[in-house]
Amino acid sequence: MFSPKHWFEGLDKSGNKRNVENTTLEPPLGSGPYRVKEFVPGRSISYERVKDYWGKDLPVKIGTDNFDEIRYDYYRDSTVALEAFKADQLDFRFENVARNWANRL
Repeated sequence: MFSPKHWFEGLDKSGNKRNVENTTLEPPLGSGPYRVKEFVPGRSISYERVKDYWGKDLPVKIGTDNFDEIRYDYYRDSTVALEAFKADQLDFRFENVARNWANRL
């Protein structure tokens, strides 16, 4: 996702001029099929589908971008992530420790 130069030189939601040297939690402008809906720093981010996405009818995009919302939850502790998976709070989990599948699930 790339934002145009005029966006970085413009004003933020508070009416202040953006300064690229400062950190910010303002979602950048993008041109893709999804935009940031909401986020909690260090915990989760949700994207919503852009209904009028300019490229949705391109042949290469047919059959893609089918979800209205995509959410990522971040877990810093693998034990907590495993428990969230067992509690059906996650749809997908990478697991590369066979012992976890054999004894903990």
